[in-house]
Amino acid sequence: MVKIVEDETSSSPARRAIIGWQQRTWFEGDGRAEDWGDSAYRGSWKNHQIESALADFQAANPGTPASAYLNSLGMACKAPSGPSPADVRCEIELPIGVRCDILFGVPGSPPIPKQLEGQVPAILRTSVALPPSGGLEVSTRILPVPGGRLCHR
Repeated sequence: MVKIVEDETSSSPARRAIIGWQQRTWFEGDGRAEDWGDSAYRGSWKNHQIESALADFQAANPGTPASAYLNSLGMACKAPSGPSPADVRCEIELPIGVRCDILFGVPGSPPIPKQLEGQVPAILRTSVALPPSGGLEVSTRILPVPGGRLCHR
């Protein structure tokens, strides 16, 4: 499994927000994300955090589209083209550090290879789609840096 390493430098509030959305995301060794559902929220905790931030932003900025909040975080948003309504999609890639970890309590888990011990540079790719019907769709993945690798064996 892959864990995001806390930023040791002073990160911008926007960067902290996007990385903070991943608090309850489980990343497989190849970077695929599994979001934990929570019975208190509709969908994942991550979706709830983003929806809450969007609502706060729009309450403070009436008439402003939700994509303006995501733009303020540094996400590039692409509006749909064509006559039919479609999702506005906002995306960002952030350089991060990750740590490879084994699953606790899993007997026979292979050890972490020496070259993957400690912090490994990676890229956090986050995409948020804003459908015209409301709600949102979030996709997250951790990618290796060019020439690098993640934690899968």
